[in-house]
Amino acid sequence: MAELLSGKIQAELGFETTVAKSMREARDILEDPAVRSVIFLALLDLILPDAPAGQIVDFVMGYGIPCIILTGVLNDETREEIQNKKVVDYVYKESMADVKYILSIIRRIHLNTSIKTLVVDDSALFREYISDLLSTQRLQVLLASDGREALAQLEKNPDIKVILTDYSMPNMDGYELTTHVRKTRGKDELAIIAISEFGNEFRANSRFLKLGANDFLSKPFSREEFLCRINHTLDSLEMFEEIKEKAHRDFLTGLSNRHYFFESGGKVWEDLRRAGRNDAALAVLDIDYFKNINDAHGHDVGDEALRVMAGLLHENARGKDLTARIGGEEFCFLLRDADRETALAYFQSLLEKIASARVQKDDIELGFTVSIGVAMGTAASLEETMVRADELLYKAKRGGRNQVQIE
Repeated sequence: MAELLSGKIQAELGFETTVAKSMREARDILEDPAVRSVIFLALLDLILPDAPAGQIVDFVMGYGIPCIILTGVLNDETREEIQNKKVVDYVYKESMADVKYILSIIRRIHLNTSIKTLVVDDSALFREYISDLLSTQRLQVLLASDGREALAQLEKNPDIKVILTDYSMPNMDGYELTTHVRKTRGKDELAIIAISEFGNEFRANSRFLKLGANDFLSKPFSREEFLCRINHTLDSLEMFEEIKEKAHRDFLTGLSNRHYFFESGGKVWEDLRRAGRNDAALAVLDIDYFKNINDAHGHDVGDEALRVMAGLLHENARGKDLTARIGGEEFCFLLRDADRETALAYFQSLLEKIASARVQKDDIELGFTVSIGVAMGTAASLEETMVRADELLYKAKRGGRNQVQIE
């Protein structure tokens, strides 16, 4: 089992593993501070030859290392004993499906260290209890005693991913909080798990869900149920992120696609216009004689040229710039904080870098050039500015290619 898990973890998750076959071997490993400092999780068999009563769990947790328990015996007494030790989770060793589950837990714990959660409840005791449960999963925990404090925390920490809120609170209850949050944050980017006292759940859960909560828990709930719901919620958020990422990315080059460019770039453009900012440049770039590359060397080489082009745009873009492949061999570049002189120097430099780049595929090596049309200012809409940039691009093509034409 140890060798199987070790191999799977390294192959599928890319983490290094260290295997101990007894508590004595585990002690020898953990006594080395250099080794101990890089261990972020331990998988522990509950029964070892020299620790038949589960002593390994308290020993490893004494070093502050999160633990997943593996056990071949699972009954109510064992389950309760494991839960009381505040471990990450436990797994009953019975099939290969358990190995997949273990891998999913390890991956989840690794990701959790960068995820912020917010607990909202007017009971300090309950906040502490929930905070303790979330901390066992290595999640970052923020606290608020009512809806108003929660909104203040969310403003300071816009990267909060999960809010756990009680219904009954002073100043602003859970319903109001959920309504406020959903005005600006969708269920696919910030999850809300509502909590209510036993007896009110039939009325409360339907209303919470209609207001936009992702899930609902009735008090009292088991530690195991709570952690399963948290992990399922986080997995769902991650799945939403992956779907959005795929929808916004060009599959070949990894740059933003046309849809995302006009959606995101359009918002940026309108913000600049409202702020009276006119220091922006919109460039359209097109690979010269791209059809000849495909015809002479094949589409694999043409695809590699597109990837090289995308890599150069990505490498030369600043944090606030936006790049995209908008179709075929055509790309867009939104350059902010740039007057005409700055934009001309920037795209002339980019032109030269592209001309000096090489495409290598199998035994083929070649270079290519681009033509660039640059429209200046935000007086018109993004779409109208794009039309002007396109006209300048064709002017560069007619002028001999491998050049920048700017307004």
